[in-house]
Amino acid sequence: MRLLGLVSAITLCTPVSLGQGKIRFDKLEHLEGYDEGYFSQWRSLYPIEEFEEFQGRTFTRSELKAIQERWKDALHRVQLEIEELQSDPEKMFDFRLLKELSRHKYFKLIAYETIREGPFVFLVQSPAKPEPGYARNKAAEYTSLFEPIRAAFEERYVIPFELERRGPERFVVAVLATTGDFQNYARTIGASWHYRDHVFQDPALGASIIHESPISPRDRADELGSARHAFIHALQAAYLENAVNLSSWVFESMAGHMGGLGRMEWDRERIEKGEIRTLLSDGATEKLRRTHLLELAELLRISHPKTLATYFAKSADFNLTNADHASAWWSFYRQAGLLHRFLFEEREGRYAPRYETFLSGAFEGRARLEDFVKAMEGIDLVEIDRDFRNWLVEEYREAWPEEKLSSKALDDEPAGVALNGPGADATRGAVVLNLAEIPVDGHLGSALHHLRAGRTSEARLRLELAEQKAFAAHQKERIRRANDRIDAWERARREYFLRLVQKGGSFYHPIDGKNRKVAVREVGQEEIVVEAPRNTELRIRLDDLEPLDLIRRMKGNLPAEMQWVRAYVLLLHGDARWRALARGGGAAEQALIADAGSMEEVLFTGHVADLLVSFAELPAPRTPNEGEGRLEAIGRLLQEHGARPMIQANETTLISIARRQAQELFELRDPWTLLGCRVQSVGDERVRLVWDFESEDELRDFQSVAYLDQERKRFGGKKEGPGFQVRSGELVGEGEDCLLLPVELAAPLEVHYTLTFGSNSVPAADDDQLGVAICDDRKGHYAWLLGFFFFELFLPEDHRTAYHSGSYYGGVAYDMRLVHDGKTISSFWEETAIGTLEADRREGSMFLWVHTETPLRIGRLEVEGKLAADPFRGFRAYWVEEQLEKNVRRN
Repeated sequence: MRLLGLVSAITLCTPVSLGQGKIRFDKLEHLEGYDEGYFSQWRSLYPIEEFEEFQGRTFTRSELKAIQERWKDALHRVQLEIEELQSDPEKMFDFRLLKELSRHKYFKLIAYETIREGPFVFLVQSPAKPEPGYARNKAAEYTSLFEPIRAAFEERYVIPFELERRGPERFVVAVLATTGDFQNYARTIGASWHYRDHVFQDPALGASIIHESPISPRDRADELGSARHAFIHALQAAYLENAVNLSSWVFESMAGHMGGLGRMEWDRERIEKGEIRTLLSDGATEKLRRTHLLELAELLRISHPKTLATYFAKSADFNLTNADHASAWWSFYRQAGLLHRFLFEEREGRYAPRYETFLSGAFEGRARLEDFVKAMEGIDLVEIDRDFRNWLVEEYREAWPEEKLSSKALDDEPAGVALNGPGADATRGAVVLNLAEIPVDGHLGSALHHLRAGRTSEARLRLELAEQKAFAAHQKERIRRANDRIDAWERARREYFLRLVQKGGSFYHPIDGKNRKVAVREVGQEEIVVEAPRNTELRIRLDDLEPLDLIRRMKGNLPAEMQWVRAYVLLLHGDARWRALARGGGAAEQALIADAGSMEEVLFTGHVADLLVSFAELPAPRTPNEGEGRLEAIGRLLQEHGARPMIQANETTLISIARRQAQELFELRDPWTLLGCRVQSVGDERVRLVWDFESEDELRDFQSVAYLDQERKRFGGKKEGPGFQVRSGELVGEGEDCLLLPVELAAPLEVHYTLTFGSNSVPAADDDQLGVAICDDRKGHYAWLLGFFFFELFLPEDHRTAYHSGSYYGGVAYDMRLVHDGKTISSFWEETAIGTLEADRREGSMFLWVHTETPLRIGRLEVEGKLAADPFRGFRAYWVEEQLEKNVRRN
């Protein structure tokens, strides 16, 4: 403040009037970069308040120059500080944390100490009765609790999976003094409690919130278990590609397992054996078996125990009390944690490599049920479930060989809950969006949309979100004006109905689909009581009334000073008549006119923000048209508004939402109608697929994949060409390509096609090849007819071949066949048998493979076979991704 004193002294000693050359100081005009500093994230570094003191005062030119020089010096110092912060991640972390704490709703109200201990920052609330060294002791206690977990996490996950640290430099832990403080904090920020209700996360601080309440050793054990659980989630978030992906059973199971599943603090191994005992005991209890020992497909579909209530409520299998729900929560943690251990430690080591592949992908956002199934490489979920339950029994008997174990827990074989179909929607779980990038105008515009519909309560909630993000004075002022206008609308609305009561007036209101005349009897803060026909009393929420309809009725029924509110409603609806109602010249009208220019853009930004949030809450589509419309809507949002930071920050999540909608859309469609070929049912669960290759649409059945590229080495160098194309009623292969039909058929199976190599004038080269394969598993195991005369069968431990010596004419179409009778596969060129091979593979996909510079042509292609157990397993995933490419992904 020395400059202020200096300028004051100069001003007092040399009083000069404006007429004698004085200049009225304006911070935006006279201080270069002032507005940039004021509105930047570094605002706290600038001496803003010091220079605010000069606003509107008058100075001589020399005095003004002295102020400007001082401002330049300040800018230079701030720039050096910014560069230092940007070059030092730890200092940057501290700066951001202090900035958040300074404006935090709860921490600005309490006394606390900040303790830095290793990789941790502890925010320790001071207890009611001061204790010497309390904060330091608590920091040391929790450091000793967390540090071994951090080391184990890095050893087990970070190093093997080569995970990249994406989260903050330090872990923030807030230690509150009492349970009451913990509950008040949660209510203040609207947090959802987690794991024994002893912990939650504060996204604004990136902090785990725990509390002290040492009522008994047992309670203390629970609190420490919750603290460990919370810290493991913090570790996971630090290495996740997107922290929203924490909502997954696998991260809950990891936290449950690593954090210690038991309530008491002694022998960890004994605790886990006890958890096994409890899980099997619940599984042996008729009432609890279905809810406390879930089938694997059910468990893996549940993203969080909070979705259990919805899942149980939507299934006729479950009829639970509140107490049952609570114990089912713990059963979820118990079963998920033990499953995590089983997959890692199962004695034969069958699952560990596959599970590690899944875990590595989970940290990159691939933690869905489908991802788990893919990582298990064809091992059926029912088989895994059965092995898991057998492992539980083995572990139990090893721990307590003297005890008899009821077999009821295993009486019912896992049935295998469908991956899609009835009940699947119940556990879809909420998609968590990254709302941090929604700007102030997004929340403000959303508030205006709600107000436009009359929903003042919702509008206020959106303004609270805007207020949390607003740091610039002009932003805060706009939010204040918006709040004032909500107040004014509520007053005007209430005043109108009070006048109706005084006059004994009435208005029309829709009842049973018809507009009925109702008389207002009472006016409350949130609702009115009206007398409907036949003297029935009806309560109507004020927020349910249409504002446009109300302002029409309000004409002549409001005081003059309130008429501008009608103009505001018209402005929100884009109705130009608002100007005629805003001519009063009062402060409210002038402010409305000043804001009108930006209103359209603010409303539009709010509309985009509302769209973004609404997509996270989409239920499963009810009809194909509804599902297709949603995919198109998500695609439009990405295409038209993808440059907005709030959309960029959520693009991956939006695509995940679209993928889920497409998966659910697939279940509403008859898959056979999605194919471009002709489909004929031939009885006995057999189907015939025919491609005439008269249209490019027929190619949509096939997925172009990079497959068996190693085979190309057998046939010379690279072949140039466009791949497979439909030309003049034929499928022409030229270059290098592989078309996979992602529909699985089983023996008895037959493939019939015509094949033409080259032409009369241009014969095919010896190394030009076209293969047609059946029973493929996408792992290099299949049978194929290569060219005209070479037949091969690839098995995991064997390679069998058959060959016929023959010749062909270029440009001539020959009939080719592959016939699988369930035991052997035979191949034919015209009527000549090429060979017959014993076949261990009886089902799989078909593919077409080409490696040629000379056009090789397939005429009519016909496939007839029995449906595999899940014939559309591959086609489902292919079709879903095709819909995303077509409708959703940005080009």
